[in-house]
Amino acid sequence: MKKFIISLSFVAFINTISAQDLIIKKDGSEIETKVIEVGIDIIKYKKFDNQDGPVYSLEKEDVFMIRYGNGSKDVFNNEHKEPKDESSDTIQISREGLYLVNPYQLQIGTNFL
Repeated sequence: MKKFIISLSFVAFINTISAQDLIIKKDGSEIETKVIEVGIDIIKYKKFDNQDGPVYSLEKEDVFMIRYGNGSKDVFNNEHKEPKDESSDTIQISREGLYLVNPYQLQIGTNFL
């Protein structure tokens, strides 16, 4: 009976250890975590050894892969996004009065051209 209880405790301990998630960053470093959320640009997690502690976040572009405790994994192939050329966003709305120069600047007037 004593061996059964010890064996059962050992199995429960092994399941607890394997239930951690592993974040592998692009620089090769690894973080043992419990992943809370995988968003569009950010991954939120708690450190595995302090699950009652604060929520941390990482930019998704810095992460290569997440290996979850159940054995599944997410691999992130983040392609480098080229910054938009703001000069190509020029739109003329009305020749007599209102011009949208780019999404960040609105000019009102008649003599812009």
